[in-house]
Amino acid sequence: MAKGLYSAFDSGTLEGVIDVNSSLGPWRLRSSNPETKSSVVIEGRPERVYLLVDAEVPERLNPAWRIILNDLSLTKVFRPNVVVGDLGVEHALTVYDVTPVVRQGKNELKVTYKGEVPVVVNGVITVALYRAEKFSTTFSLEAGELVMDPGEERNEQCEGSCIAFLKTSVTARAVVESDNVRRVVPPETVEELSFSKRLTVRNESQKGSVKLFALFRSKTVEPRIAVTGERTSGGIVVAYEGDVRLNKLIVNVLKNGVSVVYKVFEGVSPGDRVTLPVQDLESGSLVRAVAVIAGYRKVMDFKV
Repeated sequence: MAKGLYSAFDSGTLEGVIDVNSSLGPWRLRSSNPETKSSVVIEGRPERVYLLVDAEVPERLNPAWRIILNDLSLTKVFRPNVVVGDLGVEHALTVYDVTPVVRQGKNELKVTYKGEVPVVVNGVITVALYRAEKFSTTFSLEAGELVMDPGEERNEQCEGSCIAFLKTSVTARAVVESDNVRRVVPPETVEELSFSKRLTVRNESQKGSVKLFALFRSKTVEPRIAVTGERTSGGIVVAYEGDVRLNKLIVNVLKNGVSVVYKVFEGVSPGDRVTLPVQDLESGSLVRAVAVIAGYRKVMDFKV
């Protein structure tokens, strides 16, 4: 029978959107390799921001590690929220509400540990909740340690957009079926699994564990966001036909998959038209427009 569980640390309905960013290992930290670094970009002023760190340590080891955000030490003591023991290993997850200390733009994250006995860091994940006009998101943010023995299986249902985080031990492999797509996750791998209807994770090993340590569910009702484009004597004109103001509209002209023109337009309102001064472009070239509102992004392609 699977050991441990994960449960919701935040849920409800947000008049806005949710943005998940992950940096995944595993990283084996010790005195000869004492830290792992990652970064996350925060758009505007989020409603809430959570930081999750998943790790594995030998039983009865209390490492003197540090989790640092923007040069601020969040902890100097190993005090995870959830610990599940299995075969001499403690699976440990820590969740922080870092809303007061994140800043707009790039935020630097660092986990450091200088002991002789290795500590494995599986992933550093941030979840940002943003207010956004005319968006409504029903969500459940779940985290913990669910450790599956050989032959065990876990099924999850989704309505909307869901993300799960999985780790296989050094002697285990997982078979994952997400929305009827089947694949194998090899040993000692951390993966982010996206699905919209159903997820099945099965430990198909003779020995070793497979674990799930986070699951984020969301269903967003979004306003109309659309663009049209045309070629003119002055270049390519992109018209924004959505119902809400964009923080950014990123426009990229591609030739054989390679960017030839790239431009970012700030503060684009419904009805606005933007121009890329590009000439001598082949007919049928692909234009990719990315609408950005807080942590939400929508990609739209068309040809000119």
